[in-house]
Amino acid sequence: MTAHEKMKLPEFIAPVGLDGTGKGHFTAFLRGQGYLTYGASEILRRVKAEHPDLKDLHPDEAARLLKERLGSTFITDTAFAEYQEKQGDHTGLAIDGLRRLPEIERVKQLKGIVLHVDADHDKRFAQLVERGRADAPSSVEAMLARDAIQLTGDPKDKNSLNMGAIIDLADIRVVNNFDDKFLEDAIAALRNRP
Repeated sequence: MTAHEKMKLPEFIAPVGLDGTGKGHFTAFLRGQGYLTYGASEILRRVKAEHPDLKDLHPDEAARLLKERLGSTFITDTAFAEYQEKQGDHTGLAIDGLRRLPEIERVKQLKGIVLHVDADHDKRFAQLVERGRADAPSSVEAMLARDAIQLTGDPKDKNSLNMGAIIDLADIRVVNNFDDKFLEDAIAALRNRP
């Protein structure tokens, strides 16, 4: 019996959700349980570095070009291949921050579980401000405007940011109230999945 089976958790988990919901916090928890974890942006940066002609491009533009060159699921495929190479060393695999529909469809093809992490707008905003990143929204209204853009994709571009469609494909939804109960709730939801 493998470690993830002993824990009664899926072997492959993809936490998804809007900015500031706590996906990274949950992924860090999984890392502590022996999961091999990746952030989608981490893989993107690494693969982008292997393509010197993309060096000065914005990450979104570089991702678009890499998807044209390597396929629309290169982030998931890269993480999964590395996990398979190191499989005996880890409990499972978790990829945080997948934000394109083909990547999520690939997770599901690989029998992964998509966990939608949701949270209250005001709490998310406070979380984003607390991070101190340069791209933090200036107000809840600015965050909600950004959310609206992220939730709808370009119907002509399967690789566009379309968090609404990704959330619709989630196998499980858990709400993060930014308290100690969040991890318990997420683990219980994963253990009790249909």
